[in-house]
Amino acid sequence: EGSVIESVSIGTGPGAAKSQVLFQQTLRLPFGPEEGRLTPTLNEAWLADATLVRLHLEPMAKFTRQLTAANLKLNEQNRSAFLESQTNRAVDLTIFANVSLPNNADKAQVRSYIKTILILSQRQNTFSSADPQVGLLRRVGADNLDVLIDASSGANPNGPFRLGRSYVDMAIPDLVRPEDKALILGALPAHPWLIDLVVERGWQGEVRGVLLAAIEDSRQKDLPVGWIKAVASFKDPSTYPALKAYVVRGSQQASTVAAIRELPGIDLSDTVDLIWRNVRSGPVEKQIEGAAAVAAFGRLEALAALVAALKRNDYDGQQAAYWIKQLTPATGDNAALIAWFEANRSRLVFDPAQKKFLPRPQP
Repeated sequence: EGSVIESVSIGTGPGAAKSQVLFQQTLRLPFGPEEGRLTPTLNEAWLADATLVRLHLEPMAKFTRQLTAANLKLNEQNRSAFLESQTNRAVDLTIFANVSLPNNADKAQVRSYIKTILILSQRQNTFSSADPQVGLLRRVGADNLDVLIDASSGANPNGPFRLGRSYVDMAIPDLVRPEDKALILGALPAHPWLIDLVVERGWQGEVRGVLLAAIEDSRQKDLPVGWIKAVASFKDPSTYPALKAYVVRGSQQASTVAAIRELPGIDLSDTVDLIWRNVRSGPVEKQIEGAAAVAAFGRLEALAALVAALKRNDYDGQQAAYWIKQLTPATGDNAALIAWFEANRSRLVFDPAQKKFLPRPQP
Protein backbone atom coordinates (compact mmCIF):
# COMPACT_ATOMS: atom_id res chain seq x y z
CA GLU A 1 0.00 0.00 0.00
CA GLY A 2 1.39 3.41 -0.90
CA SER A 3 1.02 6.37 -3.18
CA VAL A 4 2.88 8.61 -5.59
CA ILE A 5 2.24 12.34 -5.40
CA GLU A 6 3.52 14.72 -8.04
CA SER A 7 3.11 18.47 -8.07
CA VAL A 8 4.09 20.51 -11.10
CA SER A 9 4.21 24.29 -11.34
CA ILE A 10 5.12 26.19 -14.49
CA GLY A 11 5.97 29.88 -14.22
CA THR A 12 7.14 32.68 -16.47
CA GLY A 13 9.37 35.65 -15.86
CA PRO A 14 13.03 36.55 -15.67
CA GLY A 15 13.40 35.23 -12.12
CA ALA A 16 11.69 32.99 -9.63
CA ALA A 17 10.65 35.95 -7.51
CA LYS A 18 8.69 37.45 -10.40
CA SER A 19 7.45 34.26 -11.99
CA GLN A 20 3.73 33.68 -12.25
CA VAL A 21 2.28 30.22 -11.75
CA LEU A 22 0.21 29.32 -14.79
CA PHE A 23 -0.42 25.64 -14.21
CA GLN A 24 -0.41 23.38 -11.21
CA GLN A 25 -1.40 19.74 -11.08
CA THR A 26 -1.29 17.05 -8.45
CA LEU A 27 -1.36 13.42 -9.50
CA ARG A 28 -2.03 10.67 -7.00
CA LEU A 29 -1.67 6.98 -7.78
CA PRO A 30 -3.10 4.86 -4.93
CA PHE A 31 -2.21 1.26 -4.18
CA GLY A 32 -4.30 -0.60 -1.65
CA PRO A 33 -7.68 -0.15 0.02
CA GLU A 34 -9.09 3.33 0.48
CA GLU A 35 -12.44 4.59 1.69
CA GLY A 36 -14.89 4.91 -1.18
CA ARG A 37 -12.73 2.92 -3.61
CA LEU A 38 -13.26 -0.66 -4.59
CA THR A 39 -10.29 -3.01 -4.38
CA PRO A 40 -10.27 -6.36 -6.15
CA THR A 41 -10.97 -9.72 -4.62
CA LEU A 42 -8.16 -11.77 -6.12
CA ASN A 43 -10.26 -14.66 -7.35
CA GLU A 44 -10.14 -16.59 -10.62
CA ALA A 45 -12.54 -14.19 -12.36
CA TRP A 46 -10.33 -11.20 -11.63
CA LEU A 47 -7.04 -12.96 -12.38
CA ALA A 48 -8.25 -14.63 -15.60
CA ASP A 49 -6.34 -12.30 -17.92
CA ALA A 50 -4.17 -10.48 -15.37
CA THR A 51 -0.43 -10.01 -15.65
CA LEU A 52 1.70 -9.74 -12.54
CA VAL A 53 3.82 -6.63 -12.87
CA ARG A 54 5.23 -6.25 -9.37
CA LEU A 55 4.54 -8.27 -6.28
CA HIS A 56 5.87 -5.98 -3.57
CA LEU A 57 5.83 -2.18 -3.47
CA GLU A 58 8.01 -0.12 -1.16
CA PRO A 59 8.25 3.68 -0.83
CA MET A 60 11.65 4.58 -2.26
CA ALA A 61 11.94 8.36 -2.12
CA LYS A 62 10.11 11.62 -1.97
CA PHE A 63 11.40 14.60 -3.91
CA THR A 64 10.36 17.95 -5.31
CA ARG A 65 11.88 19.76 -8.26
CA GLN A 66 11.06 23.29 -9.35
CA LEU A 67 11.51 24.40 -12.95
CA THR A 68 11.29 27.97 -14.19
CA ALA A 69 10.88 28.77 -17.89
CA ALA A 70 11.17 32.34 -19.15
CA ASN A 71 8.88 33.67 -21.87
CA LEU A 72 6.77 30.54 -21.91
CA LYS A 73 3.83 30.75 -24.32
CA LEU A 74 0.95 28.30 -24.76
CA ASN A 75 0.03 28.08 -28.43
CA GLU A 76 -3.39 26.53 -27.81
CA GLN A 77 -5.95 26.04 -25.08
CA ASN A 78 -4.68 24.12 -22.06
CA ARG A 79 -6.40 20.73 -22.32
CA SER A 80 -6.21 17.57 -20.28
CA ALA A 81 -3.90 15.13 -22.02
CA PHE A 82 -5.37 12.34 -19.93
CA LEU A 83 -8.93 12.98 -21.08
CA GLU A 84 -8.00 13.47 -24.71
CA SER A 85 -6.01 10.24 -24.79
CA GLN A 86 -8.92 8.08 -23.68
CA THR A 87 -10.46 5.70 -26.20
CA ASN A 88 -13.77 3.97 -25.77
CA ARG A 89 -13.50 0.65 -23.98
CA ALA A 90 -16.83 -1.17 -24.17
CA VAL A 91 -17.88 -4.09 -22.01
CA ASP A 92 -16.01 -7.35 -22.67
CA LEU A 93 -18.52 -10.19 -22.33
CA THR A 94 -15.86 -12.84 -21.89
CA ILE A 95 -14.66 -11.55 -18.52
CA PHE A 96 -17.98 -12.51 -16.91
CA ALA A 97 -17.81 -16.16 -18.03
CA ASN A 98 -16.64 -17.36 -14.63
CA VAL A 99 -18.78 -15.04 -12.53
CA SER A 100 -21.52 -17.03 -10.83
CA LEU A 101 -23.81 -16.70 -7.83
CA PRO A 102 -23.96 -19.83 -5.64
CA ASN A 103 -27.35 -21.44 -5.06
CA ASN A 104 -28.91 -20.24 -1.81
CA ALA A 105 -26.12 -17.68 -1.48
CA ASP A 106 -25.82 -15.96 1.88
CA LYS A 107 -25.39 -12.20 2.25
CA ALA A 108 -21.58 -12.41 2.27
CA GLN A 109 -21.58 -14.38 -0.99
CA VAL A 110 -24.01 -11.92 -2.57
CA ARG A 111 -21.75 -9.01 -1.57
CA SER A 112 -18.75 -10.78 -3.08
CA TYR A 113 -20.68 -11.47 -6.29
CA ILE A 114 -21.76 -7.83 -6.64
CA LYS A 115 -18.27 -6.56 -5.85
CA THR A 116 -16.73 -8.83 -8.50
CA ILE A 117 -19.11 -7.48 -11.15
CA LEU A 118 -18.33 -3.88 -10.20
CA ILE A 119 -14.58 -4.51 -10.23
CA LEU A 120 -14.71 -6.09 -13.67
CA SER A 121 -16.81 -3.16 -14.89
CA GLN A 122 -13.98 -0.77 -14.05
CA ARG A 123 -12.15 -1.95 -17.15
CA GLN A 124 -14.55 -0.06 -19.45
CA ASN A 125 -15.54 3.57 -19.90
CA THR A 126 -18.79 3.20 -21.86
CA PHE A 127 -21.93 2.01 -20.11
CA SER A 128 -25.44 1.03 -21.20
CA SER A 129 -28.59 -0.36 -19.63
CA ALA A 130 -28.32 -3.16 -22.19
CA ASP A 131 -24.97 -4.33 -20.80
CA PRO A 132 -24.96 -7.80 -19.18
CA GLN A 133 -24.08 -6.46 -15.73
CA VAL A 134 -27.68 -5.34 -15.17
CA GLY A 135 -29.04 -8.85 -15.70
CA LEU A 136 -26.25 -10.40 -13.65
CA LEU A 137 -27.03 -8.12 -10.73
CA ARG A 138 -30.76 -8.82 -10.90
CA ARG A 139 -29.98 -12.48 -10.24
CA VAL A 140 -29.46 -11.69 -6.56
CA GLY A 141 -33.24 -11.35 -6.24
CA ALA A 142 -35.56 -9.15 -4.22
CA ASP A 143 -34.52 -10.79 -0.97
CA ASN A 144 -31.10 -9.16 -1.39
CA LEU A 145 -32.31 -5.65 -2.21
CA ASP A 146 -30.62 -4.42 0.96
CA VAL A 147 -27.24 -5.63 -0.31
CA LEU A 148 -27.81 -4.06 -3.72
CA ILE A 149 -28.73 -0.74 -2.14
CA ASP A 150 -25.58 -0.81 -0.02
CA ALA A 151 -23.57 -1.26 -3.23
CA SER A 152 -25.38 1.46 -5.17
CA SER A 153 -24.43 5.06 -5.85
CA GLY A 154 -24.96 6.16 -2.28
CA ALA A 155 -24.91 9.70 -1.02
CA ASN A 156 -22.23 10.85 -3.48
CA PRO A 157 -23.54 10.45 -7.05
CA ASN A 158 -20.25 11.74 -8.44
CA GLY A 159 -18.01 9.55 -6.29
CA PRO A 160 -15.49 6.94 -7.37
CA PHE A 161 -16.78 4.32 -9.82
CA ARG A 162 -20.10 6.11 -10.16
CA LEU A 163 -20.66 4.74 -13.66
CA GLY A 164 -19.89 1.16 -12.67
CA ARG A 165 -22.26 1.42 -9.72
CA SER A 166 -24.98 2.73 -12.00
CA TYR A 167 -25.50 -0.87 -13.08
CA VAL A 168 -26.72 -1.53 -9.54
CA ASP A 169 -29.05 1.47 -9.80
CA MET A 170 -30.49 0.00 -13.00
CA ALA A 171 -30.98 -3.43 -11.48
CA ILE A 172 -32.89 -2.36 -8.39
CA PRO A 173 -36.25 -1.00 -9.69
CA ASP A 174 -37.39 -4.25 -11.32
CA LEU A 175 -36.79 -6.13 -8.07
CA VAL A 176 -38.76 -3.83 -5.77
CA ARG A 177 -42.02 -5.30 -4.41
CA PRO A 178 -44.79 -3.46 -2.52
CA GLU A 179 -43.52 -5.01 0.69
CA ASP A 180 -40.13 -3.38 0.10
CA LYS A 181 -41.50 0.16 0.52
CA ALA A 182 -40.17 0.57 4.06
CA LEU A 183 -36.70 -0.53 2.91
CA ILE A 184 -36.64 1.94 0.00
CA LEU A 185 -37.99 4.86 2.03
CA GLY A 186 -35.56 4.17 4.86
CA ALA A 187 -32.62 4.09 2.43
CA LEU A 188 -33.62 7.32 0.65
CA PRO A 189 -31.63 9.83 2.78
CA ALA A 190 -28.35 7.97 2.16
CA HIS A 191 -29.21 7.05 -1.44
CA PRO A 192 -30.97 10.11 -2.93
CA TRP A 193 -31.05 8.62 -6.43
CA LEU A 194 -33.84 6.31 -5.20
CA ILE A 195 -36.18 9.32 -5.42
CA ASP A 196 -37.11 8.43 -9.00
CA LEU A 197 -38.31 5.03 -7.81
CA VAL A 198 -40.17 6.65 -4.90
CA VAL A 199 -41.98 9.05 -7.25
CA GLU A 200 -42.73 6.27 -9.74
CA ARG A 201 -44.45 4.31 -6.97
CA GLY A 202 -46.24 7.43 -5.65
CA TRP A 203 -44.58 7.25 -2.22
CA GLN A 204 -43.21 10.82 -2.05
CA GLY A 205 -45.96 12.04 0.26
CA GLU A 206 -44.82 9.56 2.91
CA VAL A 207 -41.32 11.09 3.00
CA ARG A 208 -42.32 14.73 2.68
CA GLY A 209 -40.33 15.64 5.79
CA VAL A 210 -37.19 13.94 4.45
CA LEU A 211 -37.53 15.69 1.10
CA LEU A 212 -38.02 19.13 2.62
CA ALA A 213 -35.21 18.67 5.16
CA ALA A 214 -32.72 18.02 2.36
CA ILE A 215 -33.89 21.02 0.33
CA GLU A 216 -33.58 23.27 3.37
CA ASP A 217 -30.10 21.99 4.27
CA SER A 218 -27.64 24.63 3.01
CA ARG A 219 -24.95 21.95 2.68
CA GLN A 220 -26.93 20.10 0.02
CA LYS A 221 -25.79 20.99 -3.50
CA ASP A 222 -25.99 17.75 -5.49
CA LEU A 223 -29.50 16.40 -5.03
CA PRO A 224 -30.96 14.57 -8.05
CA VAL A 225 -33.31 16.63 -10.18
CA GLY A 226 -35.99 14.07 -9.30
CA TRP A 227 -35.73 15.24 -5.69
CA ILE A 228 -36.58 18.80 -6.76
CA LYS A 229 -39.45 17.53 -8.90
CA ALA A 230 -40.80 15.54 -5.94
CA VAL A 231 -40.90 18.64 -3.73
CA ALA A 232 -42.36 20.69 -6.60
CA SER A 233 -45.12 18.09 -6.98
CA PHE A 234 -46.58 19.25 -3.66
CA LYS A 235 -47.25 22.69 -5.22
CA ASP A 236 -46.92 24.20 -1.77
CA PRO A 237 -45.96 27.92 -1.75
CA SER A 238 -44.35 27.46 1.67
CA THR A 239 -41.65 25.37 -0.06
CA TYR A 240 -40.85 28.00 -2.70
CA PRO A 241 -38.18 29.91 -0.71
CA ALA A 242 -36.26 26.69 -0.01
CA LEU A 243 -36.57 25.57 -3.64
CA LYS A 244 -35.32 28.93 -4.92
CA ALA A 245 -32.39 28.95 -2.50
CA TYR A 246 -31.43 25.43 -3.57
CA VAL A 247 -31.52 26.36 -7.25
CA VAL A 248 -28.98 29.12 -6.64
CA ARG A 249 -26.49 26.87 -4.82
CA GLY A 250 -27.27 23.59 -6.61
CA SER A 251 -25.14 21.85 -9.22
CA GLN A 252 -27.76 21.27 -11.94
CA GLN A 253 -29.24 24.71 -12.19
CA ALA A 254 -30.69 24.52 -15.67
CA SER A 255 -32.61 21.32 -14.93
CA THR A 256 -33.74 22.39 -11.45
CA VAL A 257 -34.99 25.75 -12.70
CA ALA A 258 -36.99 23.91 -15.37
CA ALA A 259 -38.47 21.69 -12.65
CA ILE A 260 -39.92 24.58 -10.68
CA ARG A 261 -40.51 27.44 -13.11
CA GLU A 262 -44.12 26.43 -13.87
CA LEU A 263 -45.20 26.21 -10.23
CA PRO A 264 -48.29 28.38 -9.64
CA GLY A 265 -47.41 31.77 -8.21
CA ILE A 266 -43.63 31.29 -8.07
CA ASP A 267 -41.47 34.31 -8.98
CA LEU A 268 -37.95 33.42 -10.13
CA SER A 269 -36.78 36.86 -11.27
CA ASP A 270 -34.57 37.42 -8.21
CA THR A 271 -33.33 33.82 -8.43
CA VAL A 272 -32.27 34.26 -12.05
CA ASP A 273 -30.44 37.48 -11.15
CA LEU A 274 -28.54 35.69 -8.36
CA ILE A 275 -27.58 32.82 -10.63
CA TRP A 276 -26.30 35.20 -13.30
CA ARG A 277 -24.29 37.14 -10.72
CA ASN A 278 -22.65 33.92 -9.52
CA VAL A 279 -21.99 32.61 -13.03
CA ARG A 280 -19.23 35.14 -13.65
CA SER A 281 -17.03 33.99 -10.76
CA GLY A 282 -17.77 30.27 -10.55
CA PRO A 283 -15.95 27.27 -12.05
CA VAL A 284 -16.48 26.57 -15.75
CA GLU A 285 -18.99 23.76 -15.29
CA LYS A 286 -20.99 25.96 -12.90
CA GLN A 287 -20.86 28.79 -15.43
CA ILE A 288 -22.35 26.60 -18.14
CA GLU A 289 -25.17 25.29 -15.95
CA GLY A 290 -25.93 28.76 -14.63
CA ALA A 291 -25.80 30.38 -18.05
CA ALA A 292 -28.16 27.74 -19.45
CA ALA A 293 -30.60 28.38 -16.60
CA VAL A 294 -30.52 32.15 -17.15
CA ALA A 295 -30.69 31.89 -20.95
CA ALA A 296 -33.91 29.86 -20.59
CA PHE A 297 -35.49 33.10 -19.31
CA GLY A 298 -34.56 35.00 -22.48
CA ARG A 299 -31.27 36.60 -21.40
CA LEU A 300 -29.18 36.91 -24.57
CA GLU A 301 -25.99 37.62 -22.61
CA ALA A 302 -26.32 34.20 -21.00
CA LEU A 303 -26.59 32.52 -24.40
CA ALA A 304 -23.48 34.45 -25.44
CA ALA A 305 -21.69 33.03 -22.38
CA LEU A 306 -22.49 29.51 -23.57
CA VAL A 307 -21.06 30.32 -27.00
CA ALA A 308 -17.94 31.73 -25.32
CA ALA A 309 -17.55 28.44 -23.45
CA LEU A 310 -17.87 26.60 -26.73
CA LYS A 311 -15.12 28.74 -28.26
CA ARG A 312 -12.74 27.71 -25.48
CA ASN A 313 -12.91 24.21 -26.93
CA ASP A 314 -12.22 22.63 -23.56
CA TYR A 315 -13.68 19.56 -21.87
CA ASP A 316 -16.93 21.36 -21.01
CA GLY A 317 -17.63 22.35 -24.61
CA GLN A 318 -19.88 19.35 -25.13
CA GLN A 319 -22.20 20.50 -22.37
CA ALA A 320 -22.26 24.04 -23.73
CA ALA A 321 -23.12 22.70 -27.20
CA TYR A 322 -25.98 20.67 -25.75
CA TRP A 323 -27.59 23.72 -24.16
CA ILE A 324 -27.11 25.90 -27.23
CA LYS A 325 -29.01 23.31 -29.27
CA GLN A 326 -31.76 23.24 -26.65
CA LEU A 327 -32.09 27.02 -26.61
CA THR A 328 -31.82 27.73 -30.35
CA PRO A 329 -32.66 26.03 -33.66
CA ALA A 330 -28.93 25.79 -34.45
CA THR A 331 -27.52 22.39 -35.41
CA GLY A 332 -24.19 20.89 -36.39
CA ASP A 333 -20.77 20.75 -34.81
CA ASN A 334 -19.19 23.37 -32.56
CA ALA A 335 -17.98 25.50 -35.44
CA ALA A 336 -21.47 25.49 -36.99
CA LEU A 337 -23.08 26.52 -33.69
CA ILE A 338 -20.63 29.39 -33.25
CA ALA A 339 -21.11 30.54 -36.85
CA TRP A 340 -24.92 30.44 -36.48
CA PHE A 341 -24.83 32.54 -33.34
CA GLU A 342 -22.45 35.13 -34.77
CA ALA A 343 -24.51 35.40 -37.96
CA ASN A 344 -27.81 35.83 -36.11
CA ARG A 345 -26.89 37.50 -32.82
CA SER A 346 -28.24 40.93 -33.68
CA ARG A 347 -31.58 39.44 -34.80
CA LEU A 348 -32.21 36.96 -31.99
CA VAL A 349 -35.49 37.23 -30.10
CA PHE A 350 -36.58 34.90 -27.32
CA ASP A 351 -39.83 33.00 -27.94
CA PRO A 352 -41.39 32.24 -24.51
CA ALA A 353 -43.69 29.59 -25.98
CA GLN A 354 -40.86 27.55 -27.51
CA LYS A 355 -38.31 28.71 -24.91
CA LYS A 356 -35.83 29.29 -27.72
CA PHE A 357 -33.94 32.19 -29.26
CA LEU A 358 -35.12 32.63 -32.86
CA PRO A 359 -33.83 34.98 -35.57
CA ARG A 360 -36.21 37.86 -36.23
CA PRO A 361 -37.20 37.85 -39.92
CA GLN A 362 -35.35 40.28 -42.15
CA PRO A 363 -37.44 43.40 -42.96
